[in-house]
Amino acid sequence: MAEACREYMGEREVFLVQHVHTLDDDEEEDVKTIGIYSTREAARQAVERLRLRPGFRDAPAAFQLTLTGSIRTVGKMAL
Repeated sequence: MAEACREYMGEREVFLVQHVHTLDDDEEEDVKTIGIYSTREAARQAVERLRLRPGFRDAPAAFQLTLTGSIRTVGKMAL
């Protein structure tokens, strides 16, 4: 039997998470892009997972969570 599908289109806000801090020479920034998340809560959870890990724990306040706008999704969803 063929699976029923419904087409959908919408826009969603997305959140960019980065870790940005100044290196020891005070001239160069170290920027790590952590990811793009579909909810603010998912972005915060990513920060919490990484906050105490090597590469992040020396500058735990350097995380930046930015609302970067919206993405448009188009596709088909099985019913």
